[in-house]
Amino acid sequence: MDWWHDLEGGRIAQERPAPPRADAPYRNLAEVPARPVADDPAARGAIVAALSGDQRDAAYGATIAPLPAPTPRPVMEVDPDAAGATIPAASPVAKPAAVAPAAPVAAAPVVAGKAAPAVVSMPAIPAAPPAPARLDGVKSVTVAAPPPRAPAVQAPAQAPHVARAPVVVAFAAGSAVLPPGAAAALQALARERQGDDIVIAGFGEAAGSASQAQAGSLGLGFARARAMTTVLAQAGVPSTAMRVTAEAIGRGGVARLVR
Repeated sequence: MDWWHDLEGGRIAQERPAPPRADAPYRNLAEVPARPVADDPAARGAIVAALSGDQRDAAYGATIAPLPAPTPRPVMEVDPDAAGATIPAASPVAKPAAVAPAAPVAAAPVVAGKAAPAVVSMPAIPAAPPAPARLDGVKSVTVAAPPPRAPAVQAPAQAPHVARAPVVVAFAAGSAVLPPGAAAALQALARERQGDDIVIAGFGEAAGSASQAQAGSLGLGFARARAMTTVLAQAGVPSTAMRVTAEAIGRGGVARLVR
């Protein structure tokens, strides 16, 4: 393109001037000011809220106490008797505002050396409220007060049901016969049932965890549970309220109440 500019001549053929401050030294980065610290959003919000409150207060104050109207300037009139002399025209005089009469104040007694406080007479307070106003064509309606309500009678709280401790039956080794006193304990448990179920468990005294040993001892556990169930049934416990279980490992038997 340079040869074309030379061929065309004129201003376009001249050398392009250097950009401004091309020969100026490089800018020192140390002279660059630091980035301004951003304002706290909470503080900025507080300032905006305060300015808004001042603006609302000013608008409200202007509505309840508007600025007074400007006083008109007196007009100068020419005195016909004196040449070139002027006298001010009569300016309008505002009427004084009506002042409410002051309440009567009782005379304060004077004490030698100091003045006693003034006593202001106050109107007497009526003992009963005034009667309601009556309007023409409107009948007064009297609403009867509701009768007092008797306090609600609360039902006596029922005593919490305390479950009886489980009855542990110590059978003799290898036997399913109830020992002495076990029947009486089971009958007492049946009387305190109060609708609860009874879980009866018998244990077969298995010597170990082998399947053959447990299979032979499981029958003894069922026999012991059946012996306790017979006593409970004779005491009036229905069969639907008894849960019978048997385990091979363990000794004796147990009966306990469950909800």
